[in-house]
Amino acid sequence: GGSLTSSETQDVLRKFERLSSSEQYQRLHSYRPTARDYLQNNRRCREAANSILDSGSEVQEVPVGDSGRNPHDYDITISNAETEYLLPPRCRYWTADVLDIDRTLPQGVKYKVIVMDPPWWNKHVKRTKRSAGDHRGYGMLSVEEILRIPVRELLRPDSVVMVWATNNTNTVQHFTRGMLLRWGLRVVHTFYWMKVTRSGRPIRNVEDGGHGKMPYERLLVALPVHSIAAATASAKYTTATCTPTATTTTGVTTTTTTTGAVSSAGSTIGASTSATVVGSCTADADALSSSTIVASDIIF
Repeated sequence: GGSLTSSETQDVLRKFERLSSSEQYQRLHSYRPTARDYLQNNRRCREAANSILDSGSEVQEVPVGDSGRNPHDYDITISNAETEYLLPPRCRYWTADVLDIDRTLPQGVKYKVIVMDPPWWNKHVKRTKRSAGDHRGYGMLSVEEILRIPVRELLRPDSVVMVWATNNTNTVQHFTRGMLLRWGLRVVHTFYWMKVTRSGRPIRNVEDGGHGKMPYERLLVALPVHSIAAATASAKYTTATCTPTATTTTGVTTTTTTTGAVSSAGSTIGASTSATVVGSCTADADALSSSTIVASDIIF
């Protein structure tokens, strides 16, 4: 299911090669690394990350509780005896088991956008960490455990649910079937975020083989089944272009419609279309916190 030679992987790589040969892409990624770059090992990126963390801790430090918020227009740091957490502006958080999230969040509140980044079960990662004597990290969840999260209770009729997913094809198929049965959600788009260096090449060589990580991540975009049925051709899905800002790694995402109901760049619903989003990143998606943060009507 997760084979490096799968047709999906080859399709993603073909689309990327076509994109990377374009004149616009070449202009964005004209940089060529030097020996000094390799020695510094993304020094500017690491300094930028430290600067963000330091600015938050200088502004305000408060203890971690069962819930809390940052009402300010700037970052703050919260901490307990073991860990510090950086809260972005104007957000709320709850500390609880995600399986109890419907009882933890304010009763009756529904969310227009839900973003999930679950810790997918990965036998290779678990085996590698154990063999290396590394017992750190978070616990991983099976598909069935993820599907027990009470997402359906948090949905509005117009909700959009986005899930960062594993690259194991069999697992994704199992999960998307479960999304439909348990949560009443159907996947309408799959985005592939190709992670590249400043010079525009993938951060990992797929041809290396083995069970290593792929150079791309996938984001599933799902809508409630009833909203898909009620959708009209007037709805649009708009792509965006992000301008890189002093980062050492840029991300390129290609997106393919997997089932009708959402289209891209102003096309009508149900059209079979694809789109490209060029943006920037400063960290691997795996490094993101698994904490639950709620801002306005968006839940992460």
